[in-house]
Amino acid sequence: MNFFSLFKKRKGASEWSSIYLLVVVVIGVILLVTLVKPTLNAAANAATGGGQEAKAIAAIGPVLYSKLKGK
Repeated sequence: MNFFSLFKKRKGASEWSSIYLLVVVVIGVILLVTLVKPTLNAAANAATGGGQEAKAIAAIGPVLYSKLKGK
């Protein structure tokens, strides 16, 4: 079954089939947005909230480098 065959007129096909398809697509988009948006917000919060940890790791870097260089 081809994707475009859904839109072709068939004998006995109803005019409502494209409207039903549109309703299903809209419902799918709404569900997708409600699932993806909180995930992206959590990722953004994690990315901006980790600044202190990143600074602490960056501060340790030169110390470790100098100890390894001294060996």
